[in-house]
Amino acid sequence: MAEEELHEVLQEFRTTSDDIITAIEFEEWWWNSENVVYAIRHDNGVEGSVCEAILALQGTANSKKCNVNALAVLVPPSTPYTTSYHGSFTSCNISGLKSNTLYRFCLRILNACSMSPLSPHLVLMTSPSRPSAPCVVRIDSKFAVLKWYPGEGGAHKFILEYLYVEKLESGGNIEKMTVVKAGGATSRRNREWSVVYKGSDNVMNINNLASWTVYRFRVAAVNIVGNQSAWSDITQAITAGYNDCSSWKPENAAEQFTMDCNGDVSVGDSVIFTERLYVDARGNLIVSGSMDGPHSTSDDSRTRKPRLNGNFSHPAISVTRAFGGEFIGERTVAGHLLSDSFLRMYRKDIAEGGSGVIAYDHAAMLQRCLRLEVVWSTVSQANADEFRLKRGTIIERTEIYLSQFEMFRTSWVDETRRLTVSEEWKLLSGKVLGD
Repeated sequence: MAEEELHEVLQEFRTTSDDIITAIEFEEWWWNSENVVYAIRHDNGVEGSVCEAILALQGTANSKKCNVNALAVLVPPSTPYTTSYHGSFTSCNISGLKSNTLYRFCLRILNACSMSPLSPHLVLMTSPSRPSAPCVVRIDSKFAVLKWYPGEGGAHKFILEYLYVEKLESGGNIEKMTVVKAGGATSRRNREWSVVYKGSDNVMNINNLASWTVYRFRVAAVNIVGNQSAWSDITQAITAGYNDCSSWKPENAAEQFTMDCNGDVSVGDSVIFTERLYVDARGNLIVSGSMDGPHSTSDDSRTRKPRLNGNFSHPAISVTRAFGGEFIGERTVAGHLLSDSFLRMYRKDIAEGGSGVIAYDHAAMLQRCLRLEVVWSTVSQANADEFRLKRGTIIERTEIYLSQFEMFRTSWVDETRRLTVSEEWKLLSGKVLGD
């Protein structure tokens, strides 16, 4: 400070004849400036999907929501910081933030003379964007399979609700169905939205629905700290037997599985493929796990409980040719794709310093494990009949293995709203389509 400027400042304090400046006088002068302004800064934000991956790698991710301050301890800030407000008001609205993102805010006060240190961080997480309306994948008289996609920024979990609307008069052409008013036979409870699912999967099989009935469905997204999005648009569906997969048979497979899905098989699809079977000298089916190498088993057709969260503890079991194996025929399998290993692949990419965007390419197909529920299976020769898979059996295959064969799928009820695997993976990673 120049000598002249110092002299001017001292003149402001000379309220008494002595030249002593008291602490009270100094404090009044310090805060009496009419030019006090407030500056708010925030970091670049950490996407919710990245936060989840970091927690999972540290073994702290679970089904319960996480406290935002505890989350901030584990997840480092994303630099650089940006000034989002600079002004004299003590409140403001900050726009331009990303959905489902963890932010750190800090405050600094400035006047004409100096500025304060930065305040402690205020940690906030924005709510998720609302997801797409549920798509109807399959539906029959008693159940519906629905799938939806997260909005920009992704989501930790979803809440799916349904609403009973009206009972239909059964029989006849569904396009010309008349509506039968439920009247007093329907309780008030059935006229309210009910939660049918809470979880991380974006596909759901809803059972125990009434036949020939109109239902409405909606979904909301929830992030890891429990903030909920707005509800999606509503999907209306009718439970009727026009797409009843319980009647699917091998003899009419050509009419049902009409869409080539090699290179684009999505969770929720119903697919058909044919694989070649080999046995060892003891008659056991030869299988190959990508970690253990070829080995023999007679338990390929055992029924296992489905796991729908995509967290696989071991590689897929895939039937393939091994040295010394005897070819005994082919097996054709029709099944529903319940889940895949995308989440495990995504977390692995984050742990290795990747961008978190998993490209749907040959490398991904090598890693991607698919879990299917068998609808039916056939074998080409009688000596392979013991390896026919029973309905309801849960099997696992790597996608690269299935890509060796022709693979077809059925059409969705809402086929026009089905996204490709590449598009879906972008949304699940918290990215925006078109980036």
